[in-house]
Amino acid sequence: MQARLQRCSVSMKKVGEINHETPPSNLARLLTSPDDLLPGIPFVVGLSGRKIRLLFRRLLFRFKDDYEIDSELVGDDEAKLTFKGERSTITILYKIYPRVIQVFADYSGPRKWVVWPRVKDLALSIASFAVEHAGHVEKTEEVKEDYSKMLADLSWITRLLMKSMLVKTMDVVIRRGEFNKFIEDLHNLGVFRNYKMIYVSGSGNGSFRLLFINGELVGVYSIVEGEEVLGDTTKLNKLEGYYKVKIYGSIAPTLEVKQ
Repeated sequence: MQARLQRCSVSMKKVGEINHETPPSNLARLLTSPDDLLPGIPFVVGLSGRKIRLLFRRLLFRFKDDYEIDSELVGDDEAKLTFKGERSTITILYKIYPRVIQVFADYSGPRKWVVWPRVKDLALSIASFAVEHAGHVEKTEEVKEDYSKMLADLSWITRLLMKSMLVKTMDVVIRRGEFNKFIEDLHNLGVFRNYKMIYVSGSGNGSFRLLFINGELVGVYSIVEGEEVLGDTTKLNKLEGYYKVKIYGSIAPTLEVKQ
């Protein structure tokens, strides 16, 4: 497998190096996790399910394509990302050494003179993002109370929504003591299959904010009968009446917008 990657790198052009002080194993895991890399990918102008839309500009010219990202870890120290578009393909190879990442890239598709300079920026930006965030790779489990506190912070909510898209808006009736049924109904909508993170806000006689990661409820903030509630799902059963509910989804990990 190592020989195969060496043959592949011969046709790729080295576009730069990034210095780091991070365990190479952490970098390798992050650089082969497209979902976790998404916040660090530049030129994104749209998300649809598992596809991202990239827009490249040079002078007055532009090129746009929709890509799915495949990843491959070869050995312990080389990571490969392939952006498979409808009209083009971008391949990026990261060779990870103890203190430096060597970055290689290749582009196949139309308007190469427009896209290629941006491909180099794309490859280096992803590497820089990985170096900055790889120290958090192991932190996959978070205390639910922490998420609930973040849901109380409007500035954090704003940053969260900037990385999300509105999936659905609906009017619902919640009966007292049946909030769990409302959560079951959310799962039945099917949105959890398409997005790693789901944020739900509801306003009516009270208000609530819910955060789901991989389908699991990890954060709760609500105003119930004038009382601010953090993390206590049992008190949500006191909510009743008509609510305007908005559901936002993102394939980007919520961890990356935490402060």
